[in-house]
Amino acid sequence: MIKYQNAATSSVFVLPRDVEKHLKNASCADLRVIMYIFANGGNTCAEADMARELSLSEGEVYEALAFWRGAGIITYTREEKANVSVVTETPVSQRTTEYSASELANAIEGNDKIRELMTFASQKIGKILTPTEQSCIYSLVDSLGLECDLVMGIIEYCVSMDKKGIRYIERTAARMRDEDGIDTFEKFEEYIAKKTVRDSFENMVRRIIGAQNRGFTKKEREIIAQLSEKEVGEDLISAAYERTINSISKPSLSYMFKIIENWLSKGITSAQDLEGEKPFDDGESSMAGFRFEDFLEGPGIMRGGGETK
Repeated sequence: MIKYQNAATSSVFVLPRDVEKHLKNASCADLRVIMYIFANGGNTCAEADMARELSLSEGEVYEALAFWRGAGIITYTREEKANVSVVTETPVSQRTTEYSASELANAIEGNDKIRELMTFASQKIGKILTPTEQSCIYSLVDSLGLECDLVMGIIEYCVSMDKKGIRYIERTAARMRDEDGIDTFEKFEEYIAKKTVRDSFENMVRRIIGAQNRGFTKKEREIIAQLSEKEVGEDLISAAYERTINSISKPSLSYMFKIIENWLSKGITSAQDLEGEKPFDDGESSMAGFRFEDFLEGPGIMRGGGETK
């Protein structure tokens, strides 16, 4: 959840003058989010709700929050309860370093790795970089302390998602370092490998439950992560989804997870083991042990619509 603080009054909301300085680098998603923050001053809102109301993915919301945090307009901590508030000055650690033409030229000409990085960035992005763009790339090495091979990896990662903007690359690098602790190429490779597996598993779950057009909430992502860690197969997840629909008429990942946990506790690991098995048998794993309201996961989340017996 996020607590917003702003100076808005009645039907009018105001933006800090410093926002103007960053308009040229702000994406449409960035602008939607900052306007939403100040238009809803004093209210509490989940990132998932913001994403839904703004027709953005949760990832785009997080990226926008990171952008305005880096710009010094807000402070934002992505914890169990994230706090967003307006600040008057960008912390020194979050300021983008700017270099003069001579400083940048000396850095590129005097360091083979920096020169290779600039060539790589230009080729991947598909254009000759401006001095400002080169300065931004160099700042990732000089200010953030990232190795050139790591910056190359991040550039390639962003371009693979068709995100070629230098500011997007900069924000991604800062987020990976600050939030995910990625400061070496080895950690980056490990992160990408885990993300690839996680995304593939999440897409499989999304396809099964028919959730292609909305983002998952934090609680749902936690459930999906647990299913992935338990190496639950697609056939078992599909079976749990069918049992959930038959039981409560609507999809609910919490309800599905309870069913799957029940099966796993009995050694059921595939759909072939399910012949004659009910979602919850009589006894210690009976449905009586579960309250229907336990599966209502909050606003914007698919929830069960039936009644427990």
